[in-house]
Amino acid sequence: MLDGRLDAVLAIQPCDGLRNRARHVVVIDDGPCGVVKDSQSLTRLAVHVWRKVIPAPLNQYTRLVLECDEAEIGVRVQHSRRARLGDERSRVAAVRADLPADVRVTCARGLDDHVCARGSHVQNCGVDEPPRQVFDQYGIPEPLLEARCLACVEDAVVPGRHSSTVLRSPAPIVRDRRGALLGPNGSRNALESAPTWHGHAHRVDAGWPRAATVGFMSDIPDIAARLARMIRLPTVSAELDARGMAPFDEFVALLEELYPRVHAHLERERITDFGLLFRWRGRSDADPVVLMAHYDVVPVDADDWSTDPFGGEIVDGYVHGRGALDDKGPLIVILEAVEALLENEFVPARDVYLSFGGNEETFGDAAQQIATTLASRGIRPWLVIDEGGAIVEAPLPFVSGRAAMIGVGEKGILSLRLDATSDAGHASAPRGKNAIDLLARAATRLAPSTFPPRTPPAITRMLGVFVDRSSSGAARILLRVLSRSRALTGVVFALIGGEPAALVRTTIAATMQAGGSAANVIPSSASLTLNLRLIAGDTVASAARRVRRRIRDRRVSVTVDEGADPTPLSPVDGDAFDAIRDAVAHAYPDALPAPYIMMQASDARHFHRVSDHVYRFAPLEMSAAQRASIHGVDERVSISSLENGREFHVALIRGLR
Repeated sequence: MLDGRLDAVLAIQPCDGLRNRARHVVVIDDGPCGVVKDSQSLTRLAVHVWRKVIPAPLNQYTRLVLECDEAEIGVRVQHSRRARLGDERSRVAAVRADLPADVRVTCARGLDDHVCARGSHVQNCGVDEPPRQVFDQYGIPEPLLEARCLACVEDAVVPGRHSSTVLRSPAPIVRDRRGALLGPNGSRNALESAPTWHGHAHRVDAGWPRAATVGFMSDIPDIAARLARMIRLPTVSAELDARGMAPFDEFVALLEELYPRVHAHLERERITDFGLLFRWRGRSDADPVVLMAHYDVVPVDADDWSTDPFGGEIVDGYVHGRGALDDKGPLIVILEAVEALLENEFVPARDVYLSFGGNEETFGDAAQQIATTLASRGIRPWLVIDEGGAIVEAPLPFVSGRAAMIGVGEKGILSLRLDATSDAGHASAPRGKNAIDLLARAATRLAPSTFPPRTPPAITRMLGVFVDRSSSGAARILLRVLSRSRALTGVVFALIGGEPAALVRTTIAATMQAGGSAANVIPSSASLTLNLRLIAGDTVASAARRVRRRIRDRRVSVTVDEGADPTPLSPVDGDAFDAIRDAVAHAYPDALPAPYIMMQASDARHFHRVSDHVYRFAPLEMSAAQRASIHGVDERVSISSLENGREFHVALIRGLR
């Protein structure tokens, strides 16, 4: 039944115990002392056995429960219609629904949430079973209806959300001289001595080896499982008052658990309550590299999502959930790369700092304080990389192929509040323009042409890069002409509008308004909030002056709520930019590196005072729909993109000189 290489370590035995619920038990003996060296090797063995023992037609109906002391192969209750259709998302949802509501999975480190759900024992709550003839043909027993030996069930809690999963270290699997499996403290009849759960809250005996429950409907890469666990921690900085610090503290603890080498070999500092700064000492005293990310996320409206935004579901090769792209995905590929290099005992050519902030989405000061800390120590990074651009398809109209969009700077941000006052009165007898009328007229005066185009050099450089990727001869000529004239580029892009216009001039948008107390009362005051994104060449002060001049109404006051000037532009020539270019070529050989201006605000803006080479690039593939999901709904990242992102950082760090 098994190939010869596994005969020495695996034995397939019929299982008459366990209330006749399981068909086989896989007894694993790895080495003279019977110690399972790591969960991955155990997983590989168990998957191989599962595929050999269970006939292929049943794969869609079966599931494997993998434990540190044994592996039990049983039948999972499943909707036969969904199984036949092969709808992965429906199958996962069905198993989630079948899991007893008073079970909380709390110890399955390294295993993502829906995997735990798929491998959990289920109750037969009216769910269709596989066709009876399938059972009869293969002699399969009735489905498992009890959560037997669920060592990952501790103090059952309602509701049964599978979160904060933690797995203890695998315990040794020991046999006696006859080959019988021994239980805790050397007791015999290990299977009968295993603790059981019969539908009530139960804490597993501490003497029994901890177990992990794994479903093998598909093989899930470790990087995806780890990101899923990060997503399940709702680190929503805008909801700090409601949620408290617990999700943030748990996230920091999760990093320690998932990346032990990073925490063993790098020096870590906590800077403010939300900032993490790691130092990886290199072989020289050359100026260091700083790799940045943030682990806080924006709020969600769960009703708009097709998946649980904090469920970390892995479906069809994607990890779903808030933060998958912004910015836990970019964060995890950094840590994965460093952990992998440390495993190979690699030492970088120069110091590498990892800077992670937990309040970027609320314009917090974690990254700012980290930059201040580096400045106070006289550290001027040779290269800084934060979130920003990505690997995109067809970056501009008439441009084909993929491009690695590397932000060399970002626009400034300005919030202006317009306040107007007037005499209050009854709506039945209005007199002249009231406060709302004044604000409406002010808003109409702030047309897109309020700010003239100012094309940054990086934009014409970008157009020049894309000349050879243009889809037609006419497009090639147009791009070549535009790349040689910043003034013409500004005019053309401003006429196009939308994102092209935003690349060449300051934009202005009304975002909030307030005023009035009742439908039949003329308000005495009203306010309007404007959000401006400032192009290089404009400043907070100059933009506010221009807005006041355009409104030309003393009854409307203009106040700066908050603002930051545009950042300097980092050079697109030189060794620092070339280091990014080379790493892109390694991870995404077909992607053409191109500079651009980032229109959103990021933590990287705080680092321009300590470095001349600050870039914004997340080495992940992002389609137009995925980019729209950032701060939107159904955010997701592909597993293959995560793996390529890890390779980007590996190549970047290895290539340092």
